[in-house]
Amino acid sequence: MTLYTTLDDIMGETQTSIDGNSRPNLRIVNKWIERVSGQIDDQLLGTYSETKYIDVNSVAKETSEPVTYNYTNDALKFGMGEDGVYVSTQVMKQPVSSITTLSKNDASLTSAPSWEELTKWTGAVASDWGEILSQNYVSGIYIFDDEPLAGYNRLKVVYAYGHNVSSDVLNEYCTLAISIKVLSAKTLAGRPGNMRQVAGVDLVDFIDFTNSLIGYWKGRMRTIENDYFPVAKKRRTGVAII
Repeated sequence: MTLYTTLDDIMGETQTSIDGNSRPNLRIVNKWIERVSGQIDDQLLGTYSETKYIDVNSVAKETSEPVTYNYTNDALKFGMGEDGVYVSTQVMKQPVSSITTLSKNDASLTSAPSWEELTKWTGAVASDWGEILSQNYVSGIYIFDDEPLAGYNRLKVVYAYGHNVSSDVLNEYCTLAISIKVLSAKTLAGRPGNMRQVAGVDLVDFIDFTNSLIGYWKGRMRTIENDYFPVAKKRRTGVAII
């Protein structure tokens, strides 16, 4: 699991020391880091990779319908007939952001696999396959040359998936989420003394200060959700982390 913030980031944001004797202590804060980072990964907000082995059905079944092929700024139409194989990405973890490599195995199923990496279409003439894009994500793979045989685990796909929110944005979001927890815990413990911004003030002033700061942090988190997170996940993600 990726950890999207560090103890130094949180201490820098809250301007407070966290160690084995603080409240909250180091063990608790590290658990919060793991928990919030896990929630981010549960929503697939980052970028992830996986290798997937895929069956290939009969060519006639897979290529019965035409598709629109989009690659970056190009929009190309291929009439998919007997000479092409279309493979859906629905068997992969969603959303699929890109296909890194595609290999086929034409060896007998009773023999050891013999993987041949196919050439991805990038505008060059000599290529074997390309991505079919829908709303900036890969919905299928169209193999138009050097097609695989039909059968079990005939394709090996190395691909990236997730919503590709930048690591800097996820770092800020995770840091703010845990900073809210740290400041809330310090308020409940009645320990404002080691907060550098408010050293020497009484508890009432400290609570007013933390409420204001926590409100600002929550507002910044909502802005990040609105600007960067997928719409379907937005509300649930924010509530779960805060």
